[in-house]
Amino acid sequence: MPTPRNLDPKFKDEKDVPDESPETVSEKEKEVPQIVYRQQVQEGGTVKEIQHGPMPVDDWPAYEKEHGL
Repeated sequence: MPTPRNLDPKFKDEKDVPDESPETVSEKEKEVPQIVYRQQVQEGGTVKEIQHGPMPVDDWPAYEKEHGL
């Protein structure tokens, strides 16, 4: 029966390297609350929707002010 790698004597000199893979980075980004705002605009009798975001919730007030939403 094989032993776990960290208990196997032939790997005792191996050092743990922190995992900073793209999957880990994207998981950190997912932890930030995001907001999406769907604005309905009427143009020539038709209603169209403009999507703003996704963006971090903390950035929304400045974006809203800048774009007059």
